[in-house]
Amino acid sequence: MVTTLTEHERSELSEVASTATGWALDQATLEALRRATGRSEALKNLASRVLREVNDHGYCLVHDVPTRSDEELATFLGLVSTLSNEGNGGELFFTISPTAGEGEVADVSRTGAPFPFHSDSTYMIHPHEMLGLGCVVNDSGGGDSSLIRAADIAAQVESKAGHEALLALQDPVFPFFLRDPVVGYGVQKVPLLRRVADEWHVRYRSDVLEALLPKYELDERHGRALRIFQSVLADPLDDVEIIIRLQPRDYLLIDNRRALHARTALGKGARELRRSKGYFLNSRYHTII
Repeated sequence: MVTTLTEHERSELSEVASTATGWALDQATLEALRRATGRSEALKNLASRVLREVNDHGYCLVHDVPTRSDEELATFLGLVSTLSNEGNGGELFFTISPTAGEGEVADVSRTGAPFPFHSDSTYMIHPHEMLGLGCVVNDSGGGDSSLIRAADIAAQVESKAGHEALLALQDPVFPFFLRDPVVGYGVQKVPLLRRVADEWHVRYRSDVLEALLPKYELDERHGRALRIFQSVLADPLDDVEIIIRLQPRDYLLIDNRRALHARTALGKGARELRRSKGYFLNSRYHTII
């Protein structure tokens, strides 16, 4: 769940990244960086270590990552993923900081408000798998990141309301906007929880769902299951909610399919995170940009 770059890994990362200095981080450059890291045993070992943690636990917190440098961050993330600027403000590295002016209508990422448990990219047919948050400046007064894994949500739903509620959450009846670069635009109906082989996957964002439910009303069975699901997120068990306060040069890699994430309200500090999205290299979707 937690790993730290060694001095040798940092040196190798910096050396590879230096070859891209002054170049646009386009597809060709990102692929060249990935090929270069493949010639480093130290970086291949780092990639294996990080992917193993993500595969086993649904996330990995990595210490001592050069979060300020575009080239080094792209090199690090290229070890485990294909980056995408879709749904990330058109950027590979989107700055999350409370910069919105008073009275300005803004995405919650640009405010200090709390952000309840949610998935990213719910509007896509295949939401981004990799969600990365790199800390540049931390906020000692707030902004804790929280995770809850899909498997733990499923277990709590079944414990509270039985197997029937869990089955209802797996039905494709829950409405989300569709803004997919390949498929098009509209509304899609999807499960909130999905069993994929031996894993649980989750897709959820309350503000989007609540905006659509007046038009796409759920029947009694699915409405009850949704309320149970929401009650689990509102009061998760202490041993299943993972709480992390990111420090500078921390990088949190999350499997966006297998865990929801949230944050507490920010204090008065000037916290700055850099968000990236993409697909893991061992994914069938990793070539989608």
